[in-house]
Amino acid sequence: MSMRLQLYALVLLLAVTGLLAAVPTGVELPLVVWNANFNQDAAGRPPQPLTKAQIEARGENPWKRPPLPTYDSLEFITRVRTAIVVKEALGLTDQPVLFSCPDNDQPHWGPRMTFSIPHEIALQGKRWRLSFDAAINNLTQMGGVYLLSTRGRSLLDVGFFQGGSLKANAATEVGTYQAGAPVHLEIVLDAAANTCTVIVNGDAERAAILPWDRQDGSNLGHAVFNGLLPGGRAWPGQVAYDNIRLVMEEAL
Repeated sequence: MSMRLQLYALVLLLAVTGLLAAVPTGVELPLVVWNANFNQDAAGRPPQPLTKAQIEARGENPWKRPPLPTYDSLEFITRVRTAIVVKEALGLTDQPVLFSCPDNDQPHWGPRMTFSIPHEIALQGKRWRLSFDAAINNLTQMGGVYLLSTRGRSLLDVGFFQGGSLKANAATEVGTYQAGAPVHLEIVLDAAANTCTVIVNGDAERAAILPWDRQDGSNLGHAVFNGLLPGGRAWPGQVAYDNIRLVMEEAL
């Protein structure tokens, strides 16, 4: 038997025996992967991360680890750039995390808070729904969320831009915002349809649908919540986030 036929036979055997099953028996969908509201953190300090070791310590089966209550890394905090949990900020009243960026000096990132999906779960998602609340204190270009693939590629970004415009991929307007007024964002990623749908303040009729390029076969792996946006184009200000929730609605 040729090497190619041997490999094919092995894959077929694994599939038949259930070792390549998309979702383990006993796992119910929809599966809440992240559910972070920062209420567990004392006011006046940064929200506490879950390290890779802490996530893995939640159980041998990665499907039993979620929901994850907080992020796994917080970067680019400086002497003047801070990320703290406060009682209320910018119209968010239930202990949001507040990014304060009084400068736009180097580095042109930060603070930056990253949420990651356990890898075994990330590979199996067919339909994802990410939702969160956000607010900014002025009508400038600052803050937003970047979605990255399991291979680190950019999938989609939604950010605050000058004049009160919310844009996807820095080009497509998906909604508007006002200074000091929260917006609720939902991002639905459909691996079967290869689409990303952005819904602002629950207005599904005005949702923006963008292509999701999955040519490399990757899936959603990370969400990065930014204070300053990269590239040196941002202005000083404050951004608040709360109620960050990711749900796998369907599996491959």
